[in-house]
Amino acid sequence: YGKIRRLFRLGSSEHYQVVLEGLIETGHVEALLTQQFSFEKQFDQDDFISLLFYMGLVTIHQTRLSRLKFSFPNYVIKELYLEFFIKSLREQFQLDFEINDVRDKLEQLAQDNNIMPFVSLTENALKTLSNRDFIFFDEKYIKALFVGFASLSNLYFIKSEPEPEQKYPDILLLYRQPYAPNYQFLLELKYLNKKQRSRLNEKRKEAINQIKRYKQFPEIQQLENLKSWVIVFVGEKAEVVEEV
Repeated sequence: YGKIRRLFRLGSSEHYQVVLEGLIETGHVEALLTQQFSFEKQFDQDDFISLLFYMGLVTIHQTRLSRLKFSFPNYVIKELYLEFFIKSLREQFQLDFEINDVRDKLEQLAQDNNIMPFVSLTENALKTLSNRDFIFFDEKYIKALFVGFASLSNLYFIKSEPEPEQKYPDILLLYRQPYAPNYQFLLELKYLNKKQRSRLNEKRKEAINQIKRYKQFPEIQQLENLKSWVIVFVGEKAEVVEEV
């Protein structure tokens, strides 16, 4: 965690914010790999991503002609990025949360299937961040906040790989030894801006149908004690929080 923090402080705030949000929201970033660094030219975003690669903090996922697509090298590093993401938001924008409180709210979800305290964390974060004109909210950003908060506890293995064709759940919270919570979770998240409020029921039905489809997958059917939730945000408020 300390290595990630130091390296991201090395890059300009613009560079590290774009790279960090790209990794958290989509699971990858693209860059031209810098073969040799030079003090005579400006340290740009390609240099920054290349440095992360040489330090073992991203790995080459795919080659695209001259540019490369980089992703997390493993789950442990992914967790560190998630933790850094949510903590850097707290530091940069004065988000009002305590880590122990986040863990307590996740335990309420894990043991009692009480999701509202955990949802409220994201609502409160969105209320604070909504005053920042340069932050663009979408479903990927909402998802990033959810998994960022969940990463502050070791209670679950968080599966949240991006699926461009919506063929897999947004977030799975899966059993992780040595912990034995009462439930595992499948979360499907949707986001509408306030001008799109009229589409709320449409989004709700879309998410419910997606969950019903996911539950037909053999790998989902094998999950014991699985609870499934649809959460639809309109602006900074979760207008639909419904178990399916």
